[in-house]
Order: sequence, then C-alpha cells, then structure tokens
Amino acid sequence: MAFWFLRLIFIAKKYTSVRKPFEQESIRKILLVETALLGDVVAATALIGVIANIFPNARITFLVQEKFKALLQANPFIERVATLNRIEFKSLYRVVRTLRRSSFDLVVCVSPGVRNALLSLVIGRRYISGYLVNYSSRTYYYQNHEVDAVGLSGKGFYDKNEHITLRALKSILPLGQIVFRYLEPTLPRLYVSKEKEASLFEWLKGNDFLSATSINIVIHPGASRAYRQWPAERFKKLITRLHSIYRQRLNWILIGIPSEQEIIERIEEGLPFGPNKLLGYDLDPVMVLLKHCDLFIGNDSGPKFIADAFNRPLIELLGPLMPSAVGALNESSVTIYHEVGCNPCPQLTCLHNGLCITSISVEEVLSAVIPLIERNSNVSNE
Repeated sequence: MAFWFLRLIFIAKKYTSVRKPFEQESIRKILLVETALLGDVVAATALIGVIANIFPNARITFLVQEKFKALLQANPFIERVATLNRIEFKSLYRVVRTLRRSSFDLVVCVSPGVRNALLSLVIGRRYISGYLVNYSSRTYYYQNHEVDAVGLSGKGFYDKNEHITLRALKSILPLGQIVFRYLEPTLPRLYVSKEKEASLFEWLKGNDFLSATSINIVIHPGASRAYRQWPAERFKKLITRLHSIYRQRLNWILIGIPSEQEIIERIEEGLPFGPNKLLGYDLDPVMVLLKHCDLFIGNDSGPKFIADAFNRPLIELLGPLMPSAVGALNESSVTIYHEVGCNPCPQLTCLHNGLCITSISVEEVLSAVIPLIERNSNVSNE
C-alpha cells in the first residue's frame, strides 16, 4: 500500500509540475539522492566536484544509506550527509519529513531507481533533476534510462554501455550547457580525515593487515550478485600458486561483509597459511586499508570501486557487465573480461552457469598479477 501511495505522488508531481526558467545564481541549497549500492555511491562522488564547480556558493547535502555514510563524511564539498537507516516506509517517511524542511533549491536523483526517484520527487520543492522516470519496481542497470526534470526544461538519455560515473554526471543534463563540458567518465574521489586515517593506519599495522616488509594484497571475493562472483576455489588456487612462488613476502588480506564469510572460509580451507581477515560493515578501516594496500584483486563490487577511487593498482574480474560501464578508471588497473554473447545481462538468472565470470582462468589472473608484484622492489622470486 505504501509503495502505491508514493507511486501516486510520483505520477501526480511528475505531470503537474510547472516548468520554470532555470536560474543558476539562485541555487543555494542542493540535495543529491543516491540510496543504491556502495559502488553507485562511490561513482556519484564524480558528480560532487562538478556540482561544487557549477554552484560554488551552494551548500550540498548528500542522502545515502546509513551503512555508506563513511564514504562521504570527509568530502570537503559536502556540508551534510543525510542517512536512510532502513529501507522501509517509516524510515523513508522520516527522511522525507526532515529533508523537506530544508527547502532545497535543487534536488538531483543521481541514478535510476524507484526509491531514488520517489525520494527526489517528494523532497524536492523547486528544481528536480535526474532519473525520474522508472515504471518498474526493479531497476535493471543494463537497460537504457531517461534523464528528466521537474521545474525546468530539459531531458537527456543514459546509454547502458556508458560508464556509471558518466551516468551520475548525466543526472544534471537538464540544467543545460553548463553541464556539457563535464560529460566524460571521471575517476571518483574519496576522502579520509587525517586523524582517522592516522589512527586506523596504526591499528591496521598493529593487527598485521598492513606490513612494511611485504606486499599487501587485498582480495574481495564477494559481490552483490552471485553471477558477478569468480569461484572461491579459483581464488584459493590463485593464492596457493602465488604463495608457492613468493612465500612470506606477500601479506594476504581477505575482506567482506558478514554474509560473505562463507565464501572467505571456503578460500581459507586448505591454504598452507592463515590469511588476515577483515569482516564487517564498518567502511572506515576498509577505506584506509584499500588506500594503503599494494594490490587489490576482486569482482565487480563496492570495494573495487573504493580501490579505484584511491588510485590503487587493482585487478578486476568482470562478468555480466561490460568494462565500458563498470570498469576501473585509474591507470594502474587491469581488467579481465570475456565477452560471451549474452553479457551485459540482468544477472537475475543464467542459462549458462555463469559462463562470463567462470570463463576467467586462474592462469589468466596469475599472468596479470605477477607483473604487478614484480614491479614492487620489496619482493623478488625465491
């Protein structure tokens, strides 16, 4: 019932809003809405700097899920991080009631999604821009999406093959020509306060997550969807092969959220050594770890986007989605991807037993990892 009530508000506001000329100089308070997954939030940081350039005197608020708040707390362009604690009607209502009081001049729905669109339309009072049209309760990111606006003229289009940072930037297309020079895939930017980074860096060293005498390799074997996950057995073979070459010169760290503990345990079982593990929802130590690691290896997942934003060497294993859409952007990244004819796909079911991700071999990843290890002067073959 709550969903359809909000849906009615969505449709009514969408088609009854009066178009107004856009007055750039009148924008003083801006709300960015991104309540999707971790990778989407990281990608949205590419938009924050652009917004700050276009509206240098505006105060920016960013609405995000509570568990992702750490990604934005130290961002110098954001005045306030608003949070959505739970994805339920009562929590949504409280957020709407609180944020509507701020009377934002501009609300931006940063990525496609019914929840993002509804929140933007209900909170916004003047100008609203972004991915406002979505007639399905599910959002499939492999599809094309429209960019539209309420309160001003303008409409755009997001291509499924374009990068998700470009998707975020296109959310403000209806604002006009002031946006056009920013429309290209842009490396996201993350920030950690100096005090927090220093404290967590010492904690990570004291607990052997970071070693000054070894190459610190972080592996995230999980992903938000099953068909994005390279098999745990192959991660185990990769680690075993590299350990046989470099022995104690490599420091292994496995990271994940509690629901990914089973995958990590399957990798651990039978290894000739015990890798370090960092499990939990706390993003602060994960961000500092990824900022200071020597190499990240993982699937198409949130931690991969964090490592990319910190410009760290990384190897990403992509399956259902194309590199042009979700690939790492930093120059020290290596993308391993096989086009199998059915990708990109909705990732809900698979008739080919995850062929796109399982077609990546251990030898292929090994051949990408070794050159990156050899570039580090701390390690040599035994």
